[in-house]
Amino acid sequence: MGDKMTDINIIKETLKSIIESGKKKFVILPYGKLGKFVQRELREQYGIQEKMCLDSAGGGKNTEGAIKMSEVTWSVFEDDCYFLLVSAREQIRQELTKSLLDHQIGKNRIIDIFAEENFNVKFTDVKLDFLCVGFQKCGTTSLDFALKENRYIYTPPEKETLYFKWYKNFSNSGEMFAKSFPEEKCRGKVVGGIEPSFYNNAQQVYQCFGDKIKILFMVRNPIESTDSFFRMIMREVVDESNLTYYKLYEKVSPIMFDAWVKDNEHLYSEFRYMNYIEEYLRYFKAENIKVIIFEDFLHDTRKVMDEIQQFIGLNNNLCKTYASVPHENIGTLVSKNYACAMVNHALNNKINEIRSEGSQLMEEVKEIKSQMGIFTREPYQESILRETFERLNAYFENSNLRLEKFLNRKMNWSQE
Repeated sequence: MGDKMTDINIIKETLKSIIESGKKKFVILPYGKLGKFVQRELREQYGIQEKMCLDSAGGGKNTEGAIKMSEVTWSVFEDDCYFLLVSAREQIRQELTKSLLDHQIGKNRIIDIFAEENFNVKFTDVKLDFLCVGFQKCGTTSLDFALKENRYIYTPPEKETLYFKWYKNFSNSGEMFAKSFPEEKCRGKVVGGIEPSFYNNAQQVYQCFGDKIKILFMVRNPIESTDSFFRMIMREVVDESNLTYYKLYEKVSPIMFDAWVKDNEHLYSEFRYMNYIEEYLRYFKAENIKVIIFEDFLHDTRKVMDEIQQFIGLNNNLCKTYASVPHENIGTLVSKNYACAMVNHALNNKINEIRSEGSQLMEEVKEIKSQMGIFTREPYQESILRETFERLNAYFENSNLRLEKFLNRKMNWSQE
C-alpha cells in the first residue's frame, strides 16, 4: 500500500472520530491536495461546509480558493471552530501549530490529523473468524438471528458492540470489548460479530483483527435501503433536525421523503456500496470478502445460508439447514405527526441521557417508549415519487455498475 493511500485512510478515520465527538466548525490548512480531500470529505460525507481554507505557503497551483494566513483576521473565528492540520509532513504541521499559537489560537482547537494517537491505537486482543461490516437496512438483523440458531457459531447477545465508536474513550476498551466474547462460550465455535456500522472502518478492522478474518457485506437495492433508513429516522426522531420536516409537512409522505432526499445526500451515501467495499479490498483479499444480496437471502435462504456458513469456516456437517429467514425486521412504522415526533424525540433523548446510569433504568425507559409507540407511531407504506426514484437512481448508478462488475451479475435495481 502506498504512502498516499495510507494518508487518505488516516484522514478518513480521524475525521470520522472528530465528527462523532460533536465538532462541526473547521478551518482547513494547508490547502494542498490533502486539504482539498478533507474539504470534499467534510462536504460529501458529513454535509459540513468548512469555515475557511488557509494557504500557509502564500500561493501555488494547488491553493486557489484559499486565503493567505498573512491576510486573515483571526478574531473572526469562534471558540468552537477547530483548525485541521492536514499536511503529511510533520515539519510543516509543527510550523503551522507554532503560527496558530502565535495568533492566540488555543492548543485545544488545533487538530493534527496525522498525530500518532489518531492511528496507532492499542486494539483488543479478541480473535474473530468473521465480521459482517455492512450495510444497515440490508438484512443484518435477520442474519444475526439466523447465525444465532446454529450452536456451532457464536455472536454476542447484543447485535452490535459499536466498538469503533467508543474504543478511544477508555484505556481498557479492548478488555471491555472482550467481555462480549467470553472464552467459555466461544470455545470450539466459529466466532464473529454483526457490526454494520463498521462499513467505513476498513483500516481499523484490518489493524484490529488482521487480514485473515472473513468479511461479510449485506447489500440491497439502495433506493429501498434509503427509503427504509428514512422511515427509521422518522420513527425514532433522534436528531432534532428531523422535526423540521414534521413542522413543514405534518405527516410522513412521498413529498416529505423527496424533500429529505434533496437535503440529506450525506446521510444515505453509505448505500453507494462499492465505495466502501473497494476500501476493504485495499486491506483484504477478494476471496476473504463475501457480498450477500438481500433479495437472494429472502428468496433462496437455504442456499445463501449454506454459502455463508461454509464461507465463515464451518465444516459441512456442522452447517444448519435454513428453510426461511428466521426474523424479518420490516420497520414500516413512523411517527404519526409533529406532536408524536416530539414525544419520540424526547424519549430517545432521555435514553441517551441515562445510558451510563445502569441497565435497569434504561430498560424501564425503553419499556415506556415501547408502550408509547402504540399511540405515537403508525405504518407507512406509500410508494416514492417518480422524480425521487430518478434522482436516487442517478445518484447510485455508478456504484451499482461497479458492484455488478465485481459480482459479475446484473442487479436490475434501476427498474422502478
